[in-house]
Amino acid sequence: MNAKSIVWLIFVTIFVLGVGYFAYKAKTKQKKELYKTQQFKKRDITHIINATGSIEAENTIKVGSLINGVVKELYVEENEQVKKGQLVALLDNGKGDTDVKRTAGLVKATEARLKYQKAFLERQRIMLADGHISQNDFDLAESNYGQVAGQLEERKAAHEKAVIDYENTKILSPIDGVIIKKNVSLGQGVSSFLMPTVLYTIAQDLTKMKVELEIDESSIGDLRIGEEAILTFDTYPNKEFRGKIKEINNGATITKGTVSYKSYVYIANKDLLLKPGMTVHADIIVEKKEQVFAVPGYIFSINPKLIEFVAKEKEYGYKPLHKDKLKEFKKTRDNQDLPVRTVWIVENKEFIEKPIEIGTTDKVFFEIVSGLTGDEHIVIDVEETDVMKQMFKRLFGGGMSK
Repeated sequence: MNAKSIVWLIFVTIFVLGVGYFAYKAKTKQKKELYKTQQFKKRDITHIINATGSIEAENTIKVGSLINGVVKELYVEENEQVKKGQLVALLDNGKGDTDVKRTAGLVKATEARLKYQKAFLERQRIMLADGHISQNDFDLAESNYGQVAGQLEERKAAHEKAVIDYENTKILSPIDGVIIKKNVSLGQGVSSFLMPTVLYTIAQDLTKMKVELEIDESSIGDLRIGEEAILTFDTYPNKEFRGKIKEINNGATITKGTVSYKSYVYIANKDLLLKPGMTVHADIIVEKKEQVFAVPGYIFSINPKLIEFVAKEKEYGYKPLHKDKLKEFKKTRDNQDLPVRTVWIVENKEFIEKPIEIGTTDKVFFEIVSGLTGDEHIVIDVEETDVMKQMFKRLFGGGMSK
């Protein structure tokens, strides 16, 4: 075989391979889908609010003091049972019962003066009747008696206050319960003003617990009294406790710019597994729908411009939703409070934008209340990368597609 024949053979081989390569590329390009559709089936949807909080005994009392002083004695420790009226601590007010004794002496002295003034007034009354003294002298005696009587009442009140203050050095339990926290030690100062000192925290009944949850402001509008809450605790990760929302506060709590509202769940603790102060994780079941038609939320964010471009590439029709049609759809709904979104469907080689009314959501899937029958082929994805490359190539001559 001469050189000319070899060159010709090589040329033919390259030509055949090139034609095959371009034919393969064209075929694979034709097969590549620029969009994806799916028919969605019915499913269960549960709308859940997630929250965290803490747990305390249903009735918890913080025991403080009505006077200032220093802790002299502590008679009970944590976890001890106490009875109502039981002495749990003793304070030193720096004066002991000296005020009680002083005021008692003043009362006794004033009573003696009042006794004298009363007898003197009666003598003056007789002398006035016999004409031995003037009316002015009698009025003066009567006035002195009244002043001493008033002074006695004042000193009795001062004595009562001194007794109360002294008795307040004895800290008594206000309820039957168990000491869950001791907050002071011997010799510690106790204040009754501004930020009163808490000596003990007493729980009345540890078998009845109250869960305090912080509900974010974005979810508080969905929360209702009576909704079920599934509670878990870090120490029992595989155990669930259930209760119902009993209270929802109207006052907001603002922490570092975050607004939340407190809600409360009451649960039984018969086995005493739960301890005051534990962290609670709650899933509150707001709404549960069974076997409803639903679509994933990400399809609401598909760009209509990409749909339009794909329609041109596929030589499909492109039918976006007119504003008047959207307004008409919103007016004819039964529940005007439900939100409206739009989705794209493919029907008879045409992309059609459809309005839908959405209901319950689990943050992934959204219930379709109206607008679709369930038989539609809904656009769930667009091959954005390839489409954008072709778009840029047409717009910029291929400069941005490389």
